[in-house]
Amino acid sequence: MLISVIISAYNRKEFLKNAIRSVYTQLLDKGLYEVVIVKNFEDKDIDDYIAKLGYKNIIYDTPSYGEQVSVGIEESKGEILAFLEDDDEFKPNKLSKIYKVFSTQKEVSYFHDTREYIYNDKKLWSGHR
Repeated sequence: MLISVIISAYNRKEFLKNAIRSVYTQLLDKGLYEVVIVKNFEDKDIDDYIAKLGYKNIIYDTPSYGEQVSVGIEESKGEILAFLEDDDEFKPNKLSKIYKVFSTQKEVSYFHDTREYIYNDKKLWSGHR
């Protein structure tokens, strides 16, 4: 099972490396996830950093968040999709938690903002850990 992390960025460079770094420093084995970055700009420093980490770097010029995400999904190989915007960061255990839930449950959805695990329309867990 592979997790695809899709990072989107539109016209904002100042936080993007921090977002990327927060994915790179995940506690989950790096072989269990890939990273696809979709942005509308080129930046030597950021592009070199992405290349050094071996992540996919896609330049796609659109102001539409939905189009950026769609391009990222098309380029991803994972069965599980995780989304991260350029001005946000994952906590170090984020992908480990997602992997554990999807490894032990079937037909489950994980909602980042609400921190809920739902299985067969029943809430398994809600709250902060």
